[in-house]
Amino acid sequence: MIHNGIVKSRCIGTPRRLHQQQMRFVRTGFFRSDEKYNDDKRNPYQFIDPQSVLFADHVDAEWRYADDPTLRAPVLERNNVGMGMIVANSDNISFPMVNSLYRRLRNLEVNTTKRLVCLTSSHRDKFAGDLHLQDLLLLAQASQLRNEIPRYALEFFKNMFDLNLMIAEYHKPLVTLYNGEVLNAAASWCGLSIEYSGAYHHSVVQFDQTRYGFFPVAGQSFLLARLPFCIGNYLALTGEAVAGKDIVYCGLAKNWISPDAFRLLELTS
Repeated sequence: MIHNGIVKSRCIGTPRRLHQQQMRFVRTGFFRSDEKYNDDKRNPYQFIDPQSVLFADHVDAEWRYADDPTLRAPVLERNNVGMGMIVANSDNISFPMVNSLYRRLRNLEVNTTKRLVCLTSSHRDKFAGDLHLQDLLLLAQASQLRNEIPRYALEFFKNMFDLNLMIAEYHKPLVTLYNGEVLNAAASWCGLSIEYSGAYHHSVVQFDQTRYGFFPVAGQSFLLARLPFCIGNYLALTGEAVAGKDIVYCGLAKNWISPDAFRLLELTS
């Protein structure tokens, strides 16, 4: 007998004078009315909520029991009806990340079922990092030993410049979110899409490549030159960090995102 989603079974065929009537409860599913406890022993039926907000938890914490290698990819993609979501999932900018980001952005640009594309990151503290200093040191040493620039470096920067050009001339609305600390090349990715870029109270933008003697790349000179009152020159020379609402005031972002709006931003696949 089923009553309110619970199966009730009785012992039939035994004399009532020998055995009293017994009732057994069997769970047949999960319901929103179930009580939720932090203790797994009290509630062993906990499962991952697929409707969590965009910046609730890191992807490693949510999928810590998964062994799918795609979750460790430098770029993740989540598609909704009419919207393509690209999530940067790397601590620093590398050759595989640049190539994967370029390929996914280009595929979504020509996809007729997508009307807009959103670019953000899975890390709350850092968007996508910066060029790895160890890689730059190896390239510098290889150039000194061979008296020529390695082909790897030429291809890497060529692909990065192609990526920046595609972002600047994207044919669809490209919504970029300054998530956490955004440095140098990643900041130019968000800033080149100025009309649809957004910042919030956790956003921090910094251009500090002069700190280790490197020149601005990835469209940073074009982005900083457009800022009013010579703010771009000041940020490039001093490496000063811009945080919060100042990102919108100085012209690096167009829109300010309220914390109340994040519950409406969800990653769906």
